[in-house]
Amino acid sequence: MDVTDASAIEDLVATTIAEYGRLDCVVPNAAVMRQGSVLDLSPADWDLTLATNLTSVFLLIRAALPHLCHVAGSVVAVSSIAALRAPSAAAAYAVSKAGLVTLVQTVARDFGGRGVRANVVCPGWVRTEMADQELAEFGHGLGLDVDGAYEEVTRLVPQSRPAEASEIAAAVTWLAGPDASYVNGACLVVDGGTVLVDPGTVGFDFSVSARLAADPGPAR
Repeated sequence: MDVTDASAIEDLVATTIAEYGRLDCVVPNAAVMRQGSVLDLSPADWDLTLATNLTSVFLLIRAALPHLCHVAGSVVAVSSIAALRAPSAAAAYAVSKAGLVTLVQTVARDFGGRGVRANVVCPGWVRTEMADQELAEFGHGLGLDVDGAYEEVTRLVPQSRPAEASEIAAAVTWLAGPDASYVNGACLVVDGGTVLVDPGTVGFDFSVSARLAADPGPAR
């Protein structure tokens, strides 16, 4: 289905109810990425990004809410750490993901009293088809394959790797399930520690790492 088509979303929810009799959770996860700063992006790129990444979520939640209220269901939306930090050359994407966080939090505020919980997961780099395509293009200019490109873009991540999709799915499953029954309006960052990194100390970190590699000191 086309997530930017309001009637298609209405049909999706109606079909789900007809097939299963109830709707317990929605996980908005569709997205597009159009690279560029405010000067680089065309109005068409901006409109497509906002329509796919943000307006579609509004439409889906709006269609699903009557059913979610009936069963005290939940929303778990997939945003990005781009919602929390300003990436370069990703103006439309970052704005759409930041808007998504606030949209979901308004649902948590407005419908929490009716038993609905609404939360957001903010991943960093995740090995997905979309990311593979983006990093294949990125790596091509540096003479790197996709694995090498992932290594390059995650070299400052404390865990030194991208996430696997299953790791993000586990966070989504927890937020949707009974163990998170009092978690509402949360923004759960699942990024291997990426947003913890202070750019002003990165050079120092590498200097310390180099010294430790050269002289690790006595074994402990």
